[in-house]
Amino acid sequence: MIHLYTAPTGNGMKPLILLEELGLPYTLVPVDLERGEQKEAAFSRLNPARHIPVIRDDSNDLVLAESGAILLYLAEKTRRLLPADPRDRASVYHWFFAQVTNVDPRGMIVATLERLEAPCPELAEDARQAVRGFWQEADSALEHSDYLGGAFSIADIVAYAFVRRHGGRFGSGDFPALVRWSERIAARPAVRVAYGKFPAS
Repeated sequence: MIHLYTAPTGNGMKPLILLEELGLPYTLVPVDLERGEQKEAAFSRLNPARHIPVIRDDSNDLVLAESGAILLYLAEKTRRLLPADPRDRASVYHWFFAQVTNVDPRGMIVATLERLEAPCPELAEDARQAVRGFWQEADSALEHSDYLGGAFSIADIVAYAFVRRHGGRFGSGDFPALVRWSERIAARPAVRVAYGKFPAS
């Protein structure tokens, strides 16, 4: 059994979507970030960095944090949603790591600056342009493919969680193929079930 400790943030939803897509048995342990449950001793023992998501896999006593690492672990464990062909896998890795290491951090920069009302327009604009540059690349690719990297994969999950949460902030509606892709992902049964666990997300 896999135990998922998470909350309805962009990163927090990624492993939940994947678990539903894979059909793996799991227990969902909601972590109330506003109440600071991630800072309590029980959670800190799982992840001393005190952030979600975290999984605990009873099959091998593994405790793992970081949404990207969790997705790669589960995809490799099940040999699903990660292509076997090296060329196809490289394409999925391109989209996956561009999102995790480039787009997600810039989204956090803009969201944090907006929340703090911090006067740093150059930093915010640089982050926005980086996100939109990624979306332009994705939009071009999605004109010829239903999913990033070809078939549906973990690359689509990481990108969709960001677009769903931050699309309006960065103008995702300016990219027609990206919009169609987002609607396609949103209609997937597993995605609908995952977000149904946190109706306000």
